Amino acid sequence: MWWIMAAVVLGGMAVALQAPINAALSRELGGPVAAAAVSFGVGFVVLLVIVLVQGQGGAFLKLTQVPAWTLVGGGGLLLALSQWVSRLTPSGTRLPIFVLFLVGGVALLLGVQTVSYTHLTLPTIYSV
Repeated sequence: MWWIMAAVVLGGMAVALQAPINAALSRELGGPVAAAAVSFGVGFVVLLVIVLVQGQGGAFLKLTQVPAWTLVGGGGLLLALSQWVSRLTPSGTRLPIFVLFLVGGVALLLGVQTVSYTHLTLPTIYSV
């Protein structure tokens, strides 16, 4: 049972350390978009190894059968888009734009949760 508590503490530490580590990477690389790309890339490789070690690599063969819009992957694309858009705007408007993306995503998620996942289509999401 102690390992559950240790995992919670380590997870909390990881969340707390993520922002300063990403900021340091951004400074070293000369920009936040490059740092985000590296961060996403490392995360992808780690998750890919986990999937393969667990013997679930065959799941990737089903990618051709899923609707294309589901490949945005839980908002990763939307988060990247919000960061890119915020870099194009004056510095005083970056936080409100990020909050707009965040609130819009949450509203979309809450609307999607009320729909049966077996009947979830892109037009259904837009109607929420």
